[in-house]
Amino acid sequence: MINLSKSIRCSNCGINEITDLSDYVVSEDIDEREMGEEIEYTVEGEHICSNCNSSYDISGSVWEYPVGMYNDDSIEVS
Repeated sequence: MINLSKSIRCSNCGINEITDLSDYVVSEDIDEREMGEEIEYTVEGEHICSNCNSSYDISGSVWEYPVGMYNDDSIEVS
């Protein structure tokens, strides 16, 4: 698994904090592509801001392709 740490902005106080998205992975899908496997990590969960203690939802996907390399993400905070 790649490093799934990402800077996330709190929707309440606006502070950016590094969040380990691997704590919020709910599924992994593997597809075969030209350079090998592509892994999609689906992320969902509630996060508590370390600055203001408000909670917000994190959702979306992170793609690893080829294996061992970050490719893209569609992470949303609400």
